[in-house]
Amino acid sequence: MIYTHHSSTVLPILRSHLPYSGSCLRRIQHADAYPTPTVRILATFPPSQPVLTSTSTESDEDPWLVACIDPGRAPETSVFLYCSLERNATDRGGTDGAEEANDNGYEFSVDEPVKRLVQARLRALLREIQRLHRLQPATELTAEKNTSEITDNYNSSNDENDRHSENGNPFLATLHPACFALLTVSNTFADPRPIPGLRVHRVTNPPWIKYLFEKQTEPTDTERIESSVLPPGYRFTDTHGATGVQPRHHALVQASTEIRRSEMTLSQMPSVAVYKDSNVIANDESKRDPHTGNSDEPVGWAFLSIYGSVAGLYVHPAHRGRGLAGLLAREAMRKGMQEGGIFHLPTSAGMESERYYCAAEVAMANTASQRVMEKMGARRTGMAAWTVLEVSE
Repeated sequence: MIYTHHSSTVLPILRSHLPYSGSCLRRIQHADAYPTPTVRILATFPPSQPVLTSTSTESDEDPWLVACIDPGRAPETSVFLYCSLERNATDRGGTDGAEEANDNGYEFSVDEPVKRLVQARLRALLREIQRLHRLQPATELTAEKNTSEITDNYNSSNDENDRHSENGNPFLATLHPACFALLTVSNTFADPRPIPGLRVHRVTNPPWIKYLFEKQTEPTDTERIESSVLPPGYRFTDTHGATGVQPRHHALVQASTEIRRSEMTLSQMPSVAVYKDSNVIANDESKRDPHTGNSDEPVGWAFLSIYGSVAGLYVHPAHRGRGLAGLLAREAMRKGMQEGGIFHLPTSAGMESERYYCAAEVAMANTASQRVMEKMGARRTGMAAWTVLEVSE
């Protein structure tokens, strides 16, 4: 059975599972900060069930799942799902290369009866997620190549019948690869045969690498990112003193990426932009402040996504090699995670997870971004797969 929850009944247990539960937990925090009528928090346990916040006393013999969904946000990622078994999952093929990522390298380290139990609960949860998505207007999710986080690394049928939904409203979800493996006939990630009653329109294969930044990598008060530590001539404010990516720059951001995000989503994500004095991209004089001669168009930017991950990190090619990407990513993390930020977690007695700060997902083939993450001190903690799913009645 699937139960509807309030954030207060699931955040404590998700917090005790950090960093593995980070994406789902951060998405719920974002929903609290920007509530919409289509957001739902679902779980396989009732709100009245005592919540265990100590992983040492929790048994994997009774696995549970939590999902934060927002059907109204489609065609962007609308489902963020966490399974309690993820903290003990093995990623044997996950982080060493694309070739290894296609084998059975993702699995939950549990006995077969427990695996069957979590599979049944996952299917029940997906059925309820599909029911809620059918209440929303249909989308063309399966027909778009550049669907949100799924760019060029996906498997999809070329059959025209597979490009349009029979039942309406497939949904884009982010899952641990071991969860996705439970949706295949052989319980292996690379198996192209979904279990009965499920259609997989596409999945990122190989999955993306998940990086973790720990709290000690956040700048201290003396190291805090400010204009003075940027390379000479660069600043974090536009000509009017505004910080962050402004709405007038959203089209520029959208043009730099294949990932589709709405104006609403961009405006709700903590962001940082960097500008260059006396510089105008494409020599467009309309972008130059008439009083200072400085550019009012950013040369780089970074966001924290609606699930608290570094996203949209971009530096114009003419300004690369100056360390701007790392500075942007760190400042975006600080902006979202500091006290008063939407992803801030108040200090809680005995909560070891306080050291976990922020995450980032990087495509296996994107070695340049991997180097940026590792240079910043992030460590690989697992994998994430995005998939477009559709569940039959």
